[in-house]
Amino acid sequence: MGILVHAHVVKFGFSNHPFGVSSLIEFYSLVHNIEAARKLFDRSPTRDVVMWTGMIDGYGKVGDIEKARDLFEKMPERNVISWSAIMAAYSRAGDFKEVLCLFRRMQEVGMVPNESVLVSVLTACAHLGAITQGLWVHSYVKRFNLEANPILATALVDMYSKCGHVDSAVSVFKKEVNLNVSAFSPSLKT
Repeated sequence: MGILVHAHVVKFGFSNHPFGVSSLIEFYSLVHNIEAARKLFDRSPTRDVVMWTGMIDGYGKVGDIEKARDLFEKMPERNVISWSAIMAAYSRAGDFKEVLCLFRRMQEVGMVPNESVLVSVLTACAHLGAITQGLWVHSYVKRFNLEANPILATALVDMYSKCGHVDSAVSVFKKEVNLNVSAFSPSLKT
């Protein structure tokens, strides 16, 4: 079906349109045909941040960290999604120290992390036992009222558990359960 859509994109003259090319890059990355995605990327006369990020994410999904990083370093402009894509790639590869290095670098350039970045950082903290960094992220989550995100809360529970802070893990878990229960029925709050 995706190849049929690709044919229609070409037939109707959208083969150089950034939105169409970005969508096709994402499609080919999802089906692990990174070579086709790269050909589209290389042939595109106008590459926007979405296209670059799509290629980085695609390389990350197929485990080619070197090519993902090479593209990331060559990007003329980055956004928080770009940072998230490269951190997720390193996280999938199990290079958690590099996730934390990228996070520091991201902070140095003044980029504000999104929830996806924070989940990658917490996962890295959990695997490395980096409780100090994990505590900082939890403080950030509280300060910006992100505790209602169940994926982020789960990453916090995992980080605290793996770092040996079971009481903190239980506390985050209880808050998450209360948030989820109250969202469905205020009378069920514990």
